[in-house]
Amino acid sequence: DHVVIDVREPDEISRDGSISGKVNIPSGQFSDVERSKSILLEHKDKEEIIVHCVKSQHRGPTCALSLSRAIERLQQD
Repeated sequence: DHVVIDVREPDEISRDGSISGKVNIPSGQFSDVERSKSILLEHKDKEEIIVHCVKSQHRGPTCALSLSRAIERLQQD
């Protein structure tokens, strides 16, 4: 079981199209470690979290890295 997190801004999704069943969490929300931890906890029942951004080779990987760091923090807590 997985969740797809689309890190584009809502206006980008409106303009460029949406992925069926995705969760939209704009990339700016991943800059805060506590928010990244919260995102992980919201989807803790999923085996896989897929971070997606259609146009950017930066935002998706950066958000995925933020989630990875949040996993480390949760393991330390």
